[in-house]
Amino acid sequence: MKRVLPFIAGFLSAAILALALAFTVVLPWYGRESFDSGRRTGVVEAHRNLLPKIQTMLGDDYRKSDGYQTLFEVKTDAAVVVERNGVKTLRVYAERP
Repeated sequence: MKRVLPFIAGFLSAAILALALAFTVVLPWYGRESFDSGRRTGVVEAHRNLLPKIQTMLGDDYRKSDGYQTLFEVKTDAAVVVERNGVKTLRVYAERP
């Protein structure tokens, strides 16, 4: 019994320290990673939802000779700013299969 009580006390102390470490170091890091991952996914989904709306409202016709600047890309599609005769317009570039 003299050796069992110190062993149990040591085990409980180690368990408490491990939990304290988990709550102060590991869990905040995991929470931040989860938040950032969700945010990145949300940005991609928002861009993906915007492309068809831009295409129906503003069109997708442009010539590479006009020159363009990419606003944002989602996989193989992109929203591009095209300048024709000094007028800038927003167009959608979608790869055709």
